[in-house]
Amino acid sequence: MLNRSFLSFLSGAFLISFLWHGGSNQCAFAQESETAPQVLHIFLLAGQSNMEGHGVVDLDGVDGYNGGRGNLAKFVDEPANKALWGDLRAADGSWAKRDDVFVSYLTEDKKQKAGPLSVGYAVYDDAHHFGPELGIGRALGNHFDTPVLLIKTSWGGKSLAKDFRPPSSGGVTGVYYKQMINEFRTALTAIPTAFPALAKYKPQIDGFIWFQGWNDGCDTAAAAEYEDNLVHLIADVRKELGDPTLPCIVGETGNMDGEDGNILRRNQREACERKDVVGARFVPTAQFLRKPEDSPNKSHGHHWFGNGESYLLIGDVLGRATIEMLSARGKNNVEASRTIIDFKGADVAKQWMTVNDGVMGGKSKGGPVFADEKLLFSGSTNTDGGGFSSIRGAPKKWDVEEFSGFILRVRGDGRTYQLDTRIQGSGGRRDISYRANFNTVADQWAEVRVPFSAFKPSWRGADLEGQVAAFDPANLSSMGIMIYDGKDGPFRLEVETIGVYRD
Repeated sequence: MLNRSFLSFLSGAFLISFLWHGGSNQCAFAQESETAPQVLHIFLLAGQSNMEGHGVVDLDGVDGYNGGRGNLAKFVDEPANKALWGDLRAADGSWAKRDDVFVSYLTEDKKQKAGPLSVGYAVYDDAHHFGPELGIGRALGNHFDTPVLLIKTSWGGKSLAKDFRPPSSGGVTGVYYKQMINEFRTALTAIPTAFPALAKYKPQIDGFIWFQGWNDGCDTAAAAEYEDNLVHLIADVRKELGDPTLPCIVGETGNMDGEDGNILRRNQREACERKDVVGARFVPTAQFLRKPEDSPNKSHGHHWFGNGESYLLIGDVLGRATIEMLSARGKNNVEASRTIIDFKGADVAKQWMTVNDGVMGGKSKGGPVFADEKLLFSGSTNTDGGGFSSIRGAPKKWDVEEFSGFILRVRGDGRTYQLDTRIQGSGGRRDISYRANFNTVADQWAEVRVPFSAFKPSWRGADLEGQVAAFDPANLSSMGIMIYDGKDGPFRLEVETIGVYRD
């Protein structure tokens, strides 16, 4: 820890002063300029090897890199992807370097990498690898009107239970927790010399992005205590940086399964959703895991098989989540999302019922199974006489009227499903059903958003749009899931959680 000291650097007409206050170690900024400087948006990126970066850029050796399958170059250069990701290439075909986003990263072997955002800010001494910073920086740079600086601190093979252990968790504070804070502070003080063009901007720490968990997920005790340790980490980092509501974004360890891995991932999510943790966001990433045979490093599951698409999309979703958190912070730090249904507990099956088209003489089969804290809704539809299968949860009071829509974490089969919500009826009429479709991608976990505005009313199969009021989440009675897509054949939908989100 640093004692009280004063550090100042002069660059042109702009003076940045860092005041370290004893005990809390908070950092305050003062500036001297004839006009108020514009903001430099600063983000702390931290974690272990997957934050360091093992995404393959362009290596394509047949023996070592699977002929280039799944590397970043092949993904970006696909015709279908050029419209969305083509800006990663410069006009001459080289990898573009942004003039509005910058990276500072001290590697494990103490080599300082600092410069404009591009490929190469990974643990290796080459430009053939990258980490989540590429997608994160691209999303943030496209959002802000003034520059962005990403300060990356990460080391492979480190746990939150020991290496990054925050002070509030008790026991011995992790060596790499201290190093994370010290390297971040050092990078801050070096801005005028490392990035002279940024010295005229007012530094503003806008977020903490955490992507870590593999080592804890390989240890039963560490996985079990991860929720509490992560809550303490968020609180301690905020204290160190002098901002008790600093937006904190936690990327899921989405490449990990098994009992301890599932416990870890659940605890990552639950830490962010605790009522005593405001302004944190859990970001699912499992949907970006690609098959080993479609990736550069087929035996490196712990590093997402080195898949360039995976690392790029993970970074992109982390960056977009950060933007959403900052927008929510501008609205008095309101709750951005909330899980309202999970599938825990021994009595979860008692809370759900099945309604198939047999009630009208149909032949479809289906129903729920609950295992590993997930819902499996499966069966087979038959359009001869009905064509639908559905499950419905028990009625309750939901308190979701301040949100914008539902958000589901699902793995489907490529078919279209419906959220079937019920609004409490009046005047003796049974509950009115409001339904909205959502699509799935076969065999891939995805986060699906269904806005409240998408729900259309019906009653006993009759379309009531224009005859009754629009969907009102304040009167939500119960929720269910239906498949009624006009197709015959088997269906399978896994659901991990159902929540609500706010625009």
